[in-house]
Amino acid sequence: MMRSISPQWKKTKDLYINWLITSQLRKFFSKNLHYENLSMWWLTKVYEKDALNNPEWFCQLNNTFNNKKATNSNSNINLFLEFIKILLKLSKTIILLMFIKCFYRKKNYKTSPSHCFHVHLSNLSNFKNDFIDKQYGSISLENKKICYAVQLPYNLSLIFNFFKNKKKLNRIPVNFYIINNYLKFTSVLKVFYETSKNLLYLNRELSKKNYFIIGSKDCSKILKPLLIESFFGTIQFSLLNGISLQNLNNTKKFKTFTSYLEFFPSSRSIYYFLKKEKNLKLISINHANFSENMLAYCLDKREFSNKNDFLNFSPSPDIFLTQGEKYFDKLKKIFPKKKIKQIGSLKLGIQNIKIKKNNNAKKKFISGSRKIISIFTSTHDYLGMTEILNNSDMSNYFLILRPHPYYRFKTISHFKKDAKFKFHLLDDLSPREIISISDFVLSGDSSLCYEAAILGKKNTLRLYNEKFHPLFDLDDGITIVKDSKSLDKYLNNKIKIKNLSPKILIKKFFFKYDKKAHIRFKNILKKI
Repeated sequence: MMRSISPQWKKTKDLYINWLITSQLRKFFSKNLHYENLSMWWLTKVYEKDALNNPEWFCQLNNTFNNKKATNSNSNINLFLEFIKILLKLSKTIILLMFIKCFYRKKNYKTSPSHCFHVHLSNLSNFKNDFIDKQYGSISLENKKICYAVQLPYNLSLIFNFFKNKKKLNRIPVNFYIINNYLKFTSVLKVFYETSKNLLYLNRELSKKNYFIIGSKDCSKILKPLLIESFFGTIQFSLLNGISLQNLNNTKKFKTFTSYLEFFPSSRSIYYFLKKEKNLKLISINHANFSENMLAYCLDKREFSNKNDFLNFSPSPDIFLTQGEKYFDKLKKIFPKKKIKQIGSLKLGIQNIKIKKNNNAKKKFISGSRKIISIFTSTHDYLGMTEILNNSDMSNYFLILRPHPYYRFKTISHFKKDAKFKFHLLDDLSPREIISISDFVLSGDSSLCYEAAILGKKNTLRLYNEKFHPLFDLDDGITIVKDSKSLDKYLNNKIKIKNLSPKILIKKFFFKYDKKAHIRFKNILKKI
């Protein structure tokens, strides 16, 4: 089993993370580019480190650091076009906010719950005819002292999917508030004015000095456009979401605020605005399995301070609730141990955590005695997976493709275009049902491989193409396959698959693989 990320990717990651912490640009932002007492540095795309949804920039960075082909990115800035884009974004935001205030109206409740859960509209899922945020599991159905703060996106889906959205909202089983309704138009204008002013200042500064020299390499063609792009919506919406939640809390006076944003986009501005309320405890729950190679999880102690100095240091939650030991161990190197608790996965509370052999499903979909291979993809891992699979002998297998729901269209389109083998989409089956009938489970970055191994599927493998940066740790306990020859050997039982035991995997990634995380969470809320 491979024990570390390839040296080139590790080099790129380490150089970039260190530059973010020590960059003179960070200091420039702290002194000059801030909203109130929050440095806009924490809200930029360069600090967001999003190699999950947008891996291209990080691949370009890797090419630069490892003397591969130069990027074709254009770092020239057209000020006129910049401000046209900002004006269009401002106009769209105001129009959509007016629509929200007219058609997604406030609801008035007699009681004001103590505990507020931050919810994204896209995460509301149907569970027993109720729409709940799956990240919080069954606690949404059992605790009358909680409410949802629902964040609506500022895009046209609010209009086009109006009736669908309203149906979801009307079937939420707890009190809920649309946070956008607590935003004033004057705040929108102020945020766009301040960010535009800061963009002008930043452009002037970047024309004088190159801040993007990293490890003797000029990375300005990659990072400068990424930084500038932050001012066309990313920073504005981060600030607006934070202001909206601050206004909501000023009205309702919650005791706790819980989010699963961790340190992903917009989280830092939300923590900043809510930290103005001294009696409010901010709780962060671990929304996914932790990986050191997920750049958003690459936190550094130098980012944070126990003082409320948000010009020089990033805001952070008061309490961290982790799924497993691995993330717990990471966080305690950065924050006081007393702030971190393991509770497990809340999502398991609304899932069937056992798998049974589904012979009926097998008979229904699969004819003959061919072995079944299930392929679970994540965000962009399918790009590297198809290359390995295309060079392997797949002719004697029945292949089931299960793409990530948010990347379903892109994944299927790619497989239809590039895959040299026949595959099937069994949408009538859940992921666990697919696992139950599979002889082999193949995964890229997907965390479903942990669950497959825990649920008794010993023939679980990760496919890793070294051309791409992995979003999982290569020493995570699941056997890694890097090429087609090795894959064929594993599939033909010429090499034995050696994964960590379910017990160890549970401890590392889930704490306890049960349906009691919500009970552990409720006990923490009671103490607060």
